[in-house]
Amino acid sequence: AASVSYEIVLTAVDADDDSALADVLVRFYNQETNSKLGEESTDASGAVSFETDKTVYATFYKDGYLAARSVDLKAGDEKIVAMESAKADNSGDLEVQVTDADGANAAGARVSLQDSAGFYLGIPEQTAYEDGVASFAGLDVRPAYRAVASKPPVSGTSADFNLEAGATKRVSLSLSRAMGFLLVNALDATTGKNISASVKAFARKGNELLGECVTEGAGAAELPENGSSGECRIEVPANAQIYLVASADGFTEKQSEDVDVEAGGTLSVEVNLL
Repeated sequence: AASVSYEIVLTAVDADDDSALADVLVRFYNQETNSKLGEESTDASGAVSFETDKTVYATFYKDGYLAARSVDLKAGDEKIVAMESAKADNSGDLEVQVTDADGANAAGARVSLQDSAGFYLGIPEQTAYEDGVASFAGLDVRPAYRAVASKPPVSGTSADFNLEAGATKRVSLSLSRAMGFLLVNALDATTGKNISASVKAFARKGNELLGECVTEGAGAAELPENGSSGECRIEVPANAQIYLVASADGFTEKQSEDVDVEAGGTLSVEVNLL
């Protein structure tokens, strides 16, 4: 039986004279999940090969050329991809201003470019400098773009935009706010038993109400959204000073000490009421 080839062979050539283009960075993505599968550079004959049993798309990048892309690639395919030189009449530049959730420059954020459908274009990721700006040069003016910034644990996406030939486009985006969870339990300070209490979380700065929940008393039916021992959960901004105010029938209202939770973390807090 003939062996089945899972190889895709792609050849990058100059669109003007069909000459082979070496050292083109080719990245392969799963077309269904948009996850990166691997990357290779073209050899002296402009060729690169990749083995896969999935439907993939490939992006092509080389300095001085417009980034290119080939889609719907399957095992056994052989394709030639023509790359156009970047010129003043077919390319533009881009500056992406990245700010955090409070509007401060997000220096160090990594910015990548996608098309309006969320697929990658092959353009190398850039890092925002101290002024929060990441710069890109020589971009094809034909696609509709979107910028995606990441500064773990948060990220952000711009609105879609287009470029103009010979011009510099400036777009801005803000990163989401890092969040965490407070898991709150209210106890009768005398008996140590769970009580049903209304709990509100406030930001120490500005005393803004951030969220609220209700704990379950001893013997009450457990609610699916609550913990095993009657706790309730409030999502709050991470790394911020927060205090809780708990109130329950027959008890004096109690304000907690300040707490803060790590990004993506969960902090258990116990409030004892008299």
